[in-house]
Amino acid sequence: LRNIRVCLLISLRLHGIQTGTLPVTVSHVDEGDVYSINQLIAYDELAITNDGENIAALEIACIESPIAFIPSLVDGDEASNWKMLQAACRERNNPDPAPLLIFLLHYFDPERLALHRALILAQKWSRDPYDLKRLQHALSELRTVEDGQLLSSI
Repeated sequence: LRNIRVCLLISLRLHGIQTGTLPVTVSHVDEGDVYSINQLIAYDELAITNDGENIAALEIACIESPIAFIPSLVDGDEASNWKMLQAACRERNNPDPAPLLIFLLHYFDPERLALHRALILAQKWSRDPYDLKRLQHALSELRTVEDGQLLSSI
């Protein structure tokens, strides 16, 4: 049931964002070849901002956050954490939503996240080649990986 909680969180956080053709289910996430958790986190980060510096600041804030927890573990059963999960799902238009990363820190891999963000931005740019800002952000993500300017994995 706790894994279903995580899938619901992801589905509700990314509602309206085209992440793939299949639904986010426990088996699709566990298989690893349908969805990558880092891909889903990258979609969420890009829903908040496309700017690499802002994303880096967001990731640092999540890492340092005292409220971070893993919803698929017993911690997710606590009333205060349950309320926080509900708020993260319900308040998508909140100017300060709790990002998915705060709930999925154990998957934090800065290189994979940057590469997924680059792929997502490049895909969006391919749909609108006149949006050069997206292409610039995608290339910036790739340069960050190439230059090794990433946070360390936890």
